[in-house]
Amino acid sequence: MMSVLVINNNKISIPTGKATVINNEVNLNGLNIDFAGSDLKVDLTINNWIENVFPSTEKPALNLNGNIRSDKIDLNTLIAVFDSGSEATEATPSADVTADVEPVAADHYNFSGNIDLSCNDFHYNKINFKQITAGIKLVPGLIIVNNLKGAAMSGNFDVDATFRELSSGDIILQTSGTLTNIDVAQLFEQFDNFDQTTLTEKNIKGRISANLYEMNIRWDKDFKLDEQSIYTLCDMKIENGELIDYKPLESLSGFVKMKELRHIKFSTLENKIEIKDRVIILPVMQIKSSALDMSISGKHTFDDAIDYQFKMSLADMMVRKFLGGNKQQDNYEEDAEGGVNVYISMTGTVNDPIIEYNKREAKQKLKESGLEEQRFIDIFKRDPEEEMFKTNTVPEKQTTTSPDEIEFIEYEDEL
Repeated sequence: MMSVLVINNNKISIPTGKATVINNEVNLNGLNIDFAGSDLKVDLTINNWIENVFPSTEKPALNLNGNIRSDKIDLNTLIAVFDSGSEATEATPSADVTADVEPVAADHYNFSGNIDLSCNDFHYNKINFKQITAGIKLVPGLIIVNNLKGAAMSGNFDVDATFRELSSGDIILQTSGTLTNIDVAQLFEQFDNFDQTTLTEKNIKGRISANLYEMNIRWDKDFKLDEQSIYTLCDMKIENGELIDYKPLESLSGFVKMKELRHIKFSTLENKIEIKDRVIILPVMQIKSSALDMSISGKHTFDDAIDYQFKMSLADMMVRKFLGGNKQQDNYEEDAEGGVNVYISMTGTVNDPIIEYNKREAKQKLKESGLEEQRFIDIFKRDPEEEMFKTNTVPEKQTTTSPDEIEFIEYEDEL
């Protein structure tokens, strides 16, 4: 039996399936639906349909139980069809059956029940998920998605999520779970670089894995994103990473050769990331890269204001300067005492960063964000507790320049 419906000039064909109605219960068995480039295979039991279709003083939740499968869902096309106007929906004659579909007013999320969902290929804008499975629990005003698993961006995801409707009509998404071996360039590309142009899929490479403890996002009743509501807390690891032509790093050209900053490689980068009140917070982390080894922490706002602190080894900087960046173990020897460290701050904005020595404040912020105290020699002042100053003491030479007046270490940039 073939049924064909038309919604806004788009055909919905139902080539196979069986529907039975017994009082207030509808059973859909083996129902195949093809619509706007998407397909659904439905086996559902629907209860309380009478009160939701016909005027009623009481409107209990529409109860749905069963499973929905799909080979392909193109969400953009589906949204476009239903948003394309308020044309009256009409029936189109078919060889066997025709039907009339009238728009029905209903309360948002007035559903209950359990549905098992699977989809082989899901598209929305540039986003492409494959082999999706999930268990969906419906409660009036609440959709709970359990064990949402699938493949995306050459990796995998496994998350739980809830969509909640508030009395104001606002929608809240809460989710947690894991991402495994996601291609970070594909992630940026498919999510349109998260609506910014500073760091794009052209600037970053690597594989990202993350343990997402919590992510909350809120939209208003018109589905406009409330950026202030975004909260995220996760552990993140990037392996085999690369930063390519990332402009903010060029501000460090006084310490590292420009050509090294234009293509930085690192084997592993791990950190705990928090997003709160439109600010991305990076606790201190150790970076061992092709350009320079350093500790870094800081904050980066959604408006691209930055406040980063760096701790770098002066010995490492000199090795790279005088060995031409060829920092191989057989070319140098590390100082067991830890050597001299330089503290630097980067403030301002991404497009106009300000680099300056800021030992006291940068060191304090690094410490507050989790830097473990290490033995170091202050570049600006000799520390009498350090062993190298306890032995073989020599008289201090007279100088016309105080160490506190040092502002910058000048290197010639090599373009």
